[in-house]
Amino acid sequence: MQTAGTAAQSNGTVRVEVLENGVLWRLVIDAPKANVLDAAKVAMLTAAFERAAQEEHLKAIVIEGEGKHFSFGASVEEHVPPQHVAMLKGFHALFRAMLRAGVPTLAVVRGQCLGGGLELASFCNRVWAAPDAMLGQPEVRLGVIAPVASAFLAERIGRAHMEDLVLT
Repeated sequence: MQTAGTAAQSNGTVRVEVLENGVLWRLVIDAPKANVLDAAKVAMLTAAFERAAQEEHLKAIVIEGEGKHFSFGASVEEHVPPQHVAMLKGFHALFRAMLRAGVPTLAVVRGQCLGGGLELASFCNRVWAAPDAMLGQPEVRLGVIAPVASAFLAERIGRAHMEDLVLT
């Protein structure tokens, strides 16, 4: 699709928009249930970042959620045994692909940004949070840990803030 200098390729629930003659990509998580990151969407994001690593003219990637919220995080159904192992491997592959892409990333956060959604945003080089942004790691209420947040958020936002998000 060509509109106003924008080429867009649809990947189901993750839209890849190629802007500014390929210099900028916009990845839009677009799912009816507040952009929940299930295995399919995580795989689509991973594939987009793997493609990005091959694009010599690409200079930056923006990630955002369609609608009112960035993401409610990982699929709760996939967050429990036995699916949790595959879910964690999928997220780890995504984060490795983000690091290997070799371009700056920006998360544009509106509304709620929870759990795996916050972990995704925290892996970006920069996060722009709108005034209505609400960040959280609700995994503790499900009786599970937030593995990436527990290890990585402290580096990004400091230990005290990380503990507040992860433990409350």
